[in-house]
Amino acid sequence: NIFNVDWFYQGNEEYKYIMVRSFLVKTVALISVFVFVRDKNDFIIYALISALSLVANYVFNILNIKKYVSFSFSGLNIVSHLKPVLILLASSVAIEIYTLADTTMLNIFKGDEIVGYYSSATKIISIMRTLVTATCAVFLPRMSYMYSHDNKAEFLNLAKKGLLVLTTLSMPVAIGLILMSQNSISIVFGKEFLPSVGTLQILSVSIITVALSNFTGYQILVTIGQEKKVFISTLFGAVTNIILNSLLIGAYNHNGAAIASVITEGLIALYQLIFVKKVLDLKIKMRTLVNIIIPLILMTIVVLIFKMIFNSLLLETVFAVGLGVITYFTTAYFVGNPIVVQGFNILVKKLKGA
Repeated sequence: NIFNVDWFYQGNEEYKYIMVRSFLVKTVALISVFVFVRDKNDFIIYALISALSLVANYVFNILNIKKYVSFSFSGLNIVSHLKPVLILLASSVAIEIYTLADTTMLNIFKGDEIVGYYSSATKIISIMRTLVTATCAVFLPRMSYMYSHDNKAEFLNLAKKGLLVLTTLSMPVAIGLILMSQNSISIVFGKEFLPSVGTLQILSVSIITVALSNFTGYQILVTIGQEKKVFISTLFGAVTNIILNSLLIGAYNHNGAAIASVITEGLIALYQLIFVKKVLDLKIKMRTLVNIIIPLILMTIVVLIFKMIFNSLLLETVFAVGLGVITYFTTAYFVGNPIVVQGFNILVKKLKGA
């Protein structure tokens, strides 16, 4: 893992390399799973494929990095980096504590079956969170550069744009997952996991709050040297999550753990937003919110209509999701959502260029 120098490529905005490398490695890994993993006894082979896919990424990173740097270990000043690194480490530990506390406490209080229902919902949520938060990872190098070169105006502009991108993307994903939760659980895990539906709907709210806290914490606060604020918020979240789990799991099972998780993530996002607003003017205009809410309402109507039309679970899901996405972004374009309009214009230019 020490050779996982993706941070170097991200810092140099080499996202095309990361995308191509990851796509190739994951494609080979996926094909290998289908070829070599035939039954439950092949779990060792599956583990080996998973490990080798990570190793392959790191090998490509080191081979490719020779184009940019030559390594020298003389004159290193490690001590100056220890304090911020240890603070970020402590933040990561705090996040791991409240992330794992849910399933650990569910297992202690309720057993494997309830853990299974909760874990099924969290797997889907994890994928959706990653898709949303990854969208704004590209902001970090540019924001760091602008802030370090004292270009505060452009830094603020990027921060506002990043938050608008996250809001524009996270809200339809969260609402869509709430509406399609039963379909998602049935298709991915089977009808025996339908008790996970309520849990998935509750956890869907955290897609929005985690996206916000990820951006305010690791894109803004870390950039301006406020790692301690990130640590305080995550430590507070860890303590809050354990207390809420203790109070809610007994009465509400896996849904109690989901409620605890959503409240925890919400409080972390709120704390970080309050502090960010003290140092940066991040006002969101009412017009901007309207540009998101109107498409959300129309998307919801379209999804509900197509959920009533089809008897086939697969057809219902394909049409509801597909036309829901089209409705949201089409409406967002016509009401003037700046992120959607800009994205559409860039797409048109690239198509014309091609």
